[in-house]
Amino acid sequence: MPEIIKRSMLAEYINVTPGEVTADYERIGFGVEGKSTEYSPEIDERQFIDEDSPNSSVKRYNQSSEFDIIAAKDSPVFEYLDTLRVTRATYADAETDVVEVRLYEPTSAVAGNTSYAATKTLVAVSINSIGDAAEDPLTLSATLSGKGDPIQGTFDFATSAFTATVVTP
Repeated sequence: MPEIIKRSMLAEYINVTPGEVTADYERIGFGVEGKSTEYSPEIDERQFIDEDSPNSSVKRYNQSSEFDIIAAKDSPVFEYLDTLRVTRATYADAETDVVEVRLYEPTSAVAGNTSYAATKTLVAVSINSIGDAAEDPLTLSATLSGKGDPIQGTFDFATSAFTATVVTP
């Protein structure tokens, strides 16, 4: 019987030190109650004169993910996003990468394996708002918009490093 995959098994890590030699990936989780990625496919639909029904193809994707995060001291993800807000970061200063780690796909069945299938995406980070009702915690809203093609690979928890899969023609 198929096993249900819980949301916690799709981990997302954001590089909170873009531009540095070594990426510092921190898990998006604490303070975030819900997060989904929208792929927004653009469909190319054509119908030729000798056909009764159109043909559809996916032309491209416009990936984005909007989420709210509760403000918390010592939360590297909140602190990174809040710095972007305070500085009103734009263009390259508002870009980083996000690694989506599929914890339900270990790369090895060997005991002690710490590496899982992952997808790395360059993103533009936009800050939408900050605030909330008086009785609620301070909340920051951000959007991660995909830039370019995703890179397939693995994420190793022992080293907190992403390694791209080498594709040979």
